[in-house]
Amino acid sequence: MPLPYQKSKIKRLISISGEHIVYAYGDQHVIKFPSGPIHLVSSKDALNKVKKEDQLQQKYLKQYQVPYQLCFYKKNGRPTYCVIQKYIQGRAFKIKDLKNPNLKQKLRSLIKANNLMYKQTSYILELFGIKSLFFHFWLRKMENVFVVNQNQLKIIDLGLISDKAKITKSLILRLVIRWAIKRQTQLLKQYL
Repeated sequence: MPLPYQKSKIKRLISISGEHIVYAYGDQHVIKFPSGPIHLVSSKDALNKVKKEDQLQQKYLKQYQVPYQLCFYKKNGRPTYCVIQKYIQGRAFKIKDLKNPNLKQKLRSLIKANNLMYKQTSYILELFGIKSLFFHFWLRKMENVFVVNQNQLKIIDLGLISDKAKITKSLILRLVIRWAIKRQTQLLKQYL
């Protein structure tokens, strides 16, 4: 089975996060390969998780998404995936952006949609990114929410977290996820 992407288009490394390794892909896209702990446990469970999260984001957070394509394929006989996403120019949402009433209103709308998704499904988008969850005192930003084109907000991360999903079988992973959800709830009070 051929790969759903062209290796020759993969360029420089952009970032390594808890769930993906991200590279520039061609001139106008990025490509994300799975790297998080869930992908090491069970590729079948991880693929089902990705598909479910994609459906939830399409339903609850579509207006904030950067256009992307999920590509499923086999690597060394194991099912896996990659994400090809439009590259956007922007920067992480900073707490000082709350001084802009337009951005503040858009952030409140995003948080409201995210909270509704969590209430109805137990899945939530982790807005801050792992570094900002731990070091928000110094960073004071949401690494997964970008300000683009002056006053638009876009989500650059596709991963959702849930403390109730069956995929979260590991006690340690479940405790980390519960902490992340609680920490995000605490930090969001500064943004509302």
